[in-house]
Amino acid sequence: MAKVLVIDSDSYSRAKLREVLEKAGHELEEASNGKLDVAKFEWSPADLVTTGIVMPEMDGLETIKALKGSFPGVKIILASGYDQNGDLGMLALARELGASNSLSKPVDRQKLLQAVGLLIDS
Repeated sequence: MAKVLVIDSDSYSRAKLREVLEKAGHELEEASNGKLDVAKFEWSPADLVTTGIVMPEMDGLETIKALKGSFPGVKIILASGYDQNGDLGMLALARELGASNSLSKPVDRQKLLQAVGLLIDS
């Protein structure tokens, strides 16, 4: 199984991702903003990162850019409510910056496990 770093300012979203991923056998680390995420990743690299977009100190797009700049091979899943609100430009930008996949919040359990499985196996 994989080590996953979950970054989201919303504690409920982090808890739901933790619940799903730990039940599937993955090891989890958490961070509440992108600045903490980059520091945690440098100290303890993960196989995969999930991040939200709206966060204090360093938003998800800045986080993706920073992680990809320092660790080009990192696999990142963007978990966001933006596509529900019709802001597809933000999701497209996340992909351009290096997000490997994006999921809508609330994150569907099956879609999350499928996305994680595909990225871990690639």
